[in-house]
Amino acid sequence: MNPFSRIQIETGDITQSDCDAIVNAANTSLLGGGGVDGAIHKAAGPELLAYCKTLGGCKTGEAKSSPGYNLKARHVIHTVGPVWKGGGSNENFLLESCYRNSLLAAKELSVKSIAFPGISTGAYGFPMEAAASIALKSTLRTLFFNEIPQKVVFFCFDDKAREIYDITLDKLKAIQRAVFSIHGKVQGVFFRKFTQEKAHQLNLSGYVMNQKDGSVFCEAEGAEPDLEKFYEWLHTGSPGSNVDHVTIDREDPVFYNGFEIRFLSR
Repeated sequence: MNPFSRIQIETGDITQSDCDAIVNAANTSLLGGGGVDGAIHKAAGPELLAYCKTLGGCKTGEAKSSPGYNLKARHVIHTVGPVWKGGGSNENFLLESCYRNSLLAAKELSVKSIAFPGISTGAYGFPMEAAASIALKSTLRTLFFNEIPQKVVFFCFDDKAREIYDITLDKLKAIQRAVFSIHGKVQGVFFRKFTQEKAHQLNLSGYVMNQKDGSVFCEAEGAEPDLEKFYEWLHTGSPGSNVDHVTIDREDPVFYNGFEIRFLSR
């Protein structure tokens, strides 16, 4: 099933969602707080707090579930988003983990539909544009490999946030994935480093990794013109490298977040 067809974006009150599960942007104590967290606890009733006291808290990026009690949703999945500290404290990975782990928790509960708030975009200060991209990419990637949940709804606080989500989703629909195999004298550290830097310049996501046969394997996702520029650049390589030839294949996108250097396990 096309993951895009399983995503909806709405403006409204997540506590009124009739999805099987709603996600709570909680703090590490899981004992309630302000914003969405406080609203969900208020709507669910005191039984939710009593149950959350038995869960032993939750680490940032992880997720734990509880009954929904007085909510329309049968389940609440609590996840703790990162506090924005400028982007250098692993915030992107932690936010991605919130969405992935919440969706996997929903799968374990066999729920068919789930609703998300904008995790970390309130008091935790995560920039809305970056948060929307991470939320949608992480969700699309998880849905690509899993049949449930069948529906994911993103509840936006206001029309401005919804517009950001709508624009981001439209951009993601245009993403293509290219798989490159680069042959020649290309396994130096600098080649992978320069490849990562070039991918960042072109707003591509994916990874680059050495292969046992002496080649370098690379997957990149982005807009078609940027992938073409990347393909042309790969033929030139980096200082000290000598590219013989580059092969390219096309596959469906899996919506990577960021571009990383990976290493073969020994």
